[in-house]
Amino acid sequence: MNHEQPLVSAILLAAGLSRRMLGNNKLLMTIADRPIWRWSLENVLRSKVDRVFFVAGDDISVSDMPAAQKVTFVHNRRPEAGISSSIKVGVAAAAPNSDGILILLADQPNLQPATINRFVEVFRQRLTKIVATKIGSGIGSPALFPREHFEQLSNLHGDRGAQALLKKHGNLAIRVDIPADELLDVDTLADVENVKQILLAGPEQIP
Repeated sequence: MNHEQPLVSAILLAAGLSRRMLGNNKLLMTIADRPIWRWSLENVLRSKVDRVFFVAGDDISVSDMPAAQKVTFVHNRRPEAGISSSIKVGVAAAAPNSDGILILLADQPNLQPATINRFVEVFRQRLTKIVATKIGSGIGSPALFPREHFEQLSNLHGDRGAQALLKKHGNLAIRVDIPADELLDVDTLADVENVKQILLAGPEQIP
């Protein structure tokens, strides 16, 4: 690709079925009058990623997107096929103009821009390496993949996301430590309350 700095796109996955929330879409639940997915998206938009591809099912539409030039809405027509289906449509949209793709989860609304920037900065120094979150003795998402892995991301199946790919290449990945409270995801009503306390106690967010 012909540009001075490697281009990094984020794929923000927001098409999950919220099975543990008894049919309610957890991402539509609000904290301070903002849906959870919007907290996550605003953090990504405030980071150093070049483009954001927001992947959602039928509960969120392009008309819900903020007026930000670097965000693109991507519709997943088959979210029941698992998280891999969202990764596939996101990669298809992002790959043509990206050197690296950062996979993020929309149910982690406290993942801060500065943390996202660490992935981008490490990747731009080591362009051929996967940059992934250190989780115990292993790695997981968020994870940033260089171009050589785009095809493998496009061939994922089921509801385990990129875990198989991370496991396969984990010994070569660069590991990033993330504060535990930024990795909190929203799977239950108790999680929502927990994350709410953290978000409302944190620095003021851009509405």
